[in-house]
Amino acid sequence: MDDFWSSLPLPGLCDDQLHWLFAPGSLTLRLKALGQFGLEVAGQRAALPTQGEAHALGMPPGSLVWVREVGLTVDGQVMVCARSLTPMHNDLPAWPELAGYGNQPLGSLLYTSTTIHRGAFECQRPPGDSPLSRLARSLGQPGMGLLARRSRFTRDDQPLLIAECFVPGFWKRLQETGAPLKLAI
Repeated sequence: MDDFWSSLPLPGLCDDQLHWLFAPGSLTLRLKALGQFGLEVAGQRAALPTQGEAHALGMPPGSLVWVREVGLTVDGQVMVCARSLTPMHNDLPAWPELAGYGNQPLGSLLYTSTTIHRGAFECQRPPGDSPLSRLARSLGQPGMGLLARRSRFTRDDQPLLIAECFVPGFWKRLQETGAPLKLAI
C-alpha cells in the first residue's frame, strides 16, 4: 500500500541511510554541499491526494490539494524527487507560494520563518504504484529501490506535506565520490 509510512526506522537500513532519512534542517543545503544544485519542476496542479496524504494533511478524502512535484539535481543528475501538497481553499492553495515558486527550492521558504513548524519524519520504501515512484519514473529514474521521507509543516494552522524520495543514484554517487554521507548542516 502506497500510504504506509513509518515513524520508526525501516529494517535493513545502513547508518548513512538512517542519517539522510531523519536529518533535520534543509535537504536543499545538504544537496548543495555535494555539488551544483538544480531544481526541475515536473508539475504543479490541483489534484486529489491519496488517502494517506489526505490523512497526513488532516483532510477528508476527496478534498482537493495543490501538488508540486520536482526533481532535485546535483551536477545535472536527479538525486531526489519531491512531492509537496497543501489544501485548496477557495480555488487557492493554503500555502500560495507553492503555486508560484517555479524552480526555487522550498527550503528557502521553510527555514527563514519562525512561524513555520515541522513535524516528525516518517519514512517508507515507496511501492511501484505510489505517486513518488511514478514521479521518479517521469524524471527518468527507476521507480523501484527508492527510499523516502516525509514531514508535515504548519504555518497559521495550514498544513504543507513534503515527501522527498532518494533515488538509487544518490547513494551510488555518494559512494563513488567519497563525499561525506553525514553532512553537519
